[in-house]
Amino acid sequence: MNKEEIKEKFRFNPENYREAGNSDFELILSTVNSIVPPSEKFMEEAAVYCDSLCKPLGSLGVLENMYVRISGIFDGKIPRKFKKAVIVYSADNGICEEGISSNPQEVTERICHNILKGTSGLCRLSEFYGAEVFLEDLGVINDIEGHTAYKINRGSRNSAAGPALTLNEAIEGIAAGIKTAEKLIRDGYNLIGAGEMGVGNTATSSTVLSVITGNRSETTTGYGSGLTKEDYGKKIETVRKAAETNAPYKDVLDVMAKVGGLDICAMAGCYLACAAKKIPFILDGVISMAAMMCASLFSEQVKSYGFSSHRTVEKGARLTEELLEINPPLDLMMRLGEGSGCPPAMNLMEASVFTLGSMATFEDVAVDKNDYVDIRKGEKNHEENV
Repeated sequence: MNKEEIKEKFRFNPENYREAGNSDFELILSTVNSIVPPSEKFMEEAAVYCDSLCKPLGSLGVLENMYVRISGIFDGKIPRKFKKAVIVYSADNGICEEGISSNPQEVTERICHNILKGTSGLCRLSEFYGAEVFLEDLGVINDIEGHTAYKINRGSRNSAAGPALTLNEAIEGIAAGIKTAEKLIRDGYNLIGAGEMGVGNTATSSTVLSVITGNRSETTTGYGSGLTKEDYGKKIETVRKAAETNAPYKDVLDVMAKVGGLDICAMAGCYLACAAKKIPFILDGVISMAAMMCASLFSEQVKSYGFSSHRTVEKGARLTEELLEINPPLDLMMRLGEGSGCPPAMNLMEASVFTLGSMATFEDVAVDKNDYVDIRKGEKNHEENV
């Protein structure tokens, strides 16, 4: 399916859930309804400003694009320094009953404790780049003590045999993402990344993307944390089975409940909250891309506040990038998850703001801007004629 077909078929429709009129559902509705696009006026002004700086026009590429978007998000009042956070949403996945992961399910709990000790890959990258890490246990089989304020259940159900979550559990998961993001924003964080931890969550992400995009499981399913060729074939078949078992689907919320996971729900909620509060957020790998696809079907404008980090090797992420017109600035051949792509991308955004916010202008250096050819126009014309 193309973008318009996906939107038509899976766009969130509150009328499907009249019986779900609880406070969490109302929170989702109010969050979605408060999302507005970044300011076109301030983006246009920022673009003109970038072209006044003493450099070949457009020569800082992605850094300029970031600066323009950040200006629109913050209505021209770009922070000189970002307070950065990565929040990890953790939950076990019942689809693991199908034997689709090389890791035993208790690895979820162990990695959560490793994150809390500050010794995971995400944590070391975050310390290096000056971001803080938070963790919420939404559905780990064994409680991660001190981090269960938003605990919903102890693992989801096996989506290859029936719905992974009840409707209310999915709603609670999205609301948990909204609430935790809003708390970070109240505490002054103005650049947020969402990560995840849960064995089996590349399978749930692949299933979500397979259902929403209409692509076969072979196209949306990758190797995750690592599988033999035989086990990879089993994973593809399990994703197909889960997608077919739970059909038909009313809309995106129905998809998230039937074949998703609590981490995907919470990440989507986090993105919605950031967009509603006009705070930029960072995407990571395939699980975050599945969450972004879901969030965009609640509000198309949420994409305007999201910044991609790196190009992951997972198939489903590549597919989603194309559909959402997302072009990751980094290609680090990473596939760790946890939100590990967020800290380097946050640093890149800071570099954009620092560099473009402090460069000399053509006027400062007494250089004639007209001496430069705007090669962007030529590139655009060339692309149109190819």
